[in-house]
Amino acid sequence: MDLKENSAFQIFGFFVLLFNSLQFVISFCMYGLKFKHVPVWGNNYGRMLGIIIFNYSLVVAIPAWLHEKKANVSVPRGKPNSY
Repeated sequence: MDLKENSAFQIFGFFVLLFNSLQFVISFCMYGLKFKHVPVWGNNYGRMLGIIIFNYSLVVAIPAWLHEKKANVSVPRGKPNSY
């Protein structure tokens, strides 16, 4: 299955991620967020959602890149440049 055939599953997965993230935010708005239970380091969590979405997108991007690369492309040399 190439990327064009797989795009429907990726779009579906993205909407599932958005739905789950929205459900997570609504739960915290309804029940309250106690900052004493948030991680130990730091006090600014404004960029945390971007990091979480990056983690999910990286898991999808690496297998897709491996599938689409040409046969003469070296994986150990090409992988650091793809980030």
